[in-house]
Amino acid sequence: MDVITLFTIIYYVVCIVPIIAFFLLAYNSNPSLNKAITQYLGVTFVLFVVVIVGFRPIGPNGFNDTEMYINWLERPNLKLLLAKDLLFGLYIYVCSFFLSSRVFFVLTVCISVGLLYWSSVRLAGRKWFLFFMCTAVSLYFWNQQVFTIRQGIAAMLFTSGVLNRNPVSKIILCISAVGFHFSFALPLLCYGIIYLLNDVRILTGMWLLSVVIAYFCNKNITSISGKLITDTRLDNYWLQNAIDIIDQNFRWDVILYSGILLAVGLWNQRYLKDRDYTRIVSLYIFINIFVIIMTPFTDGFIHRFAYLSWFLSPLVIFYPMFREKSFNIKKFALIIVFLYFSVSGYLGLKFVS
Repeated sequence: MDVITLFTIIYYVVCIVPIIAFFLLAYNSNPSLNKAITQYLGVTFVLFVVVIVGFRPIGPNGFNDTEMYINWLERPNLKLLLAKDLLFGLYIYVCSFFLSSRVFFVLTVCISVGLLYWSSVRLAGRKWFLFFMCTAVSLYFWNQQVFTIRQGIAAMLFTSGVLNRNPVSKIILCISAVGFHFSFALPLLCYGIIYLLNDVRILTGMWLLSVVIAYFCNKNITSISGKLITDTRLDNYWLQNAIDIIDQNFRWDVILYSGILLAVGLWNQRYLKDRDYTRIVSLYIFINIFVIIMTPFTDGFIHRFAYLSWFLSPLVIFYPMFREKSFNIKKFALIIVFLYFSVSGYLGLKFVS
């Protein structure tokens, strides 16, 4: 068993411990148990995330992408780094003068986890650990912490911006997300547009249309996009041969997962008359429209595009629970168990396939 599979299994096995604790909390009203789970277990799990991510194997025999970051740290080139992602390039350039590779990875996960903690407190208050776990067991979180760490920090920054009510802070956080990973220019653009177009029904219709376009019109889209797209960074993700694209299996798994989140958002939005939540659902749908259209034309990198909308899944699913007058811990426990086994089951199928 390779180290990546081993550490992934360890992570998701340990995640079951707080989830079991949530069930105990749901069916036992003991105040001491409540405090132990929401405070002490929460801090312990946060430390576990920092340790397993920060001290994972790195370099040629470790996790993918870590060797690239190590090379940047050991041979910093400011012009090259700033050309990739401005704020992240500046961050890694400064770190190269003061930190070892190991300390860099520990500091980086501390930044991501710290942003997630802030967002959890902002949304759930004293129940912060509940939302923290919702994010920790979601489909994207582990991969973004151990592989695409720039995108991981950007996702946490953007989430913090979405939950921030101060307009200035919101703008700064969302723009900072783009600075750490330029792909978040898409969520930022969509976030700006939904302040003008915030009709969930229209966006849902556009989403359905995007599925039809992606499935039936991929050859024409590829031909047109190949002429329009000149960005070499995007071109790395783009298949060069339209014939190969047509021969590939359509990614119904991406459509299904995206559609389930859409259905959950529509269901919640019907009874939760919350302007911020409506914007979250609209933002998810709008970003996912672009993801769906891109689905047939990405070769092995669809997850990197999909995460640009999937990072909102904890908000789409769980935000309404923390805005209800009376928090339903039993409902929460059942949903997070379903989410956990769905994600771990999906990953298990990938390991054995």
